[in-house]
Amino acid sequence: EAAWMKDRIRTLFANESFREKFLYLVVGGLTTLVNTVVHFLFIKLFSSACSIPENTVWLNEAATAVSWVVAVTFAFYPNKKYVFKSTDTSKKQLLWEISGFATARLLSLGVEAGLMPLFMRALGFHYMVSKVITQVIVIIMNYFASKFWIFKKR
Repeated sequence: EAAWMKDRIRTLFANESFREKFLYLVVGGLTTLVNTVVHFLFIKLFSSACSIPENTVWLNEAATAVSWVVAVTFAFYPNKKYVFKSTDTSKKQLLWEISGFATARLLSLGVEAGLMPLFMRALGFHYMVSKVITQVIVIIMNYFASKFWIFKKR
C-alpha cells in the first residue's frame, strides 16, 4: 500500500498543472501565514501599546498595509523560481516580473483594503474572520495574475 501511495504521488507531481497549483497553494499558504501573523502582531502591539481596541478599522487598515509589504516581499522569489519556474534572469525580465508582481499585488491590496472595512463595518465580522475571507479571494486573484500575466511563458 505504501508503494502504491508513492507511485500515486509521483504521478500527481509529474503532472505539471497539478504540481504548479499544489506549489502555489503551499507558497500562498505560507504567504498568507506571514501576512496574517504580521497583521495580528501589528494589531496586538499597537492596540496594547496605545490602548486602541483591536477591532478599530483604521488600525486594521494600517496592519493590512504593513502585512502586505512583508508578504509580497516574501512571496516573489518562491513564486518565480519554484511555482512558475521563470528561468529568465535578464535585468529586463526581472524588472518586468518584479513590477508586474508588485502591480498585481497592489490591485489585490486594494481589493483587500476595500473588503476588510466592508466585512467589519457593514457585516459586523471580527477582524480575523474578515482577514481570512479576504485572503482566500486574494490568493485566487494573485494566482491568475501570476500565471497568465507576470510569469507567463513568452
